[in-house]
Amino acid sequence: MKKTRNIFFASLCALLFLNTACSKWFETSKNGHLDGYWHLDAVDTLSTGGTLDLAEQRVFWSVQGTVFSLYAPDVAGQRYVSQFSYSGDTFKILDLRIDDRTKGDPKVEDISKVQHFGVNRTDESFTIENLKHNKMTLRSESLRLHFTKM
Repeated sequence: MKKTRNIFFASLCALLFLNTACSKWFETSKNGHLDGYWHLDAVDTLSTGGTLDLAEQRVFWSVQGTVFSLYAPDVAGQRYVSQFSYSGDTFKILDLRIDDRTKGDPKVEDISKVQHFGVNRTDESFTIENLKHNKMTLRSESLRLHFTKM
């Protein structure tokens, strides 16, 4: 009985040590299902009830760790990057910039360049209506965005 208890205790200590050691070596995200590469499938305009089907277009949002990016190779060859905040049911874009390191990632000045992503402000805030495994629905003041995880 005492030997079994000692083996159990030693195993538990080893697991705790490995967990602590690995968490320092590997970056972990607290974004859960939000992390990933998302295809924008459709955009609903809340005021009119209209829907824009984007299923056949390549319009992507990407969330990884603390970085958020936008990319639509068919519409705009330019990528956009931002930090973001995510807590509870809120996702907020912070300080949207053009992804161009050679120019110091300049701030987005012309919002029309990112409107095809469903973004109408450089500091847009979204309510997360659905976030389950491979589906996500976000709502801003004027739009509802539907995504599928790639």
